[in-house]
Amino acid sequence: LPAFTRMGGTASTQAELAPINSPGDTSINYGGNEEETSSGGVKGNGGCLDRYFKISERGSTVRTELIAGAINFVANSYLLVLMPKILEQGGVDPKIAISAFVLSTAMGSLMVGLLANLPVPVGPGLGCAAFFAYGLTGSRTTVDRAITEMGITCCLLSGCVMLVLGVLDLPRRIFGIVPIPVKHSMPIGLGLLLSLCGFQQMGLVVA
Repeated sequence: LPAFTRMGGTASTQAELAPINSPGDTSINYGGNEEETSSGGVKGNGGCLDRYFKISERGSTVRTELIAGAINFVANSYLLVLMPKILEQGGVDPKIAISAFVLSTAMGSLMVGLLANLPVPVGPGLGCAAFFAYGLTGSRTTVDRAITEMGITCCLLSGCVMLVLGVLDLPRRIFGIVPIPVKHSMPIGLGLLLSLCGFQQMGLVVA
């Protein structure tokens, strides 16, 4: 997405680092549907959405962002089916699992969008769900409620720890020192995990 890809770029001039309505910013065009005002600032045509999310400033339009958001939702909608299936193996009621997943994803994505101004969906990770179902609780034929509750408690504590680390900005710094080959291998590992989960549901893998 345009608003996200600019995060990794480097500004070519000092003027690009200045706010959109700063005194020195009189001739910059960010590529969006915008027009220059008499005071030298840039006015987008998306109304309050454009001003709040700085859509025109980042070279995009409201229509483009809405389409990108819809595509993002469709691309991640498989989790609505897969996540409850995985958590059910760990003893969690599928109805409770899907409700918790939808609510936590909606809240996380709204917070990232409204507070950090980033078009990034945030929610429970598939790898964490698989670790909960097949690691912490063990994916047994008979579900032990006590073990399931212990697993949920561990997830709650780990979430609190990650919240503290996020406030201290440590995850970004740690991820910055991860070797590039490891970063490239993460999507491959996620794909293999999805394949394994699918094969288990099909009965091709029983171990």
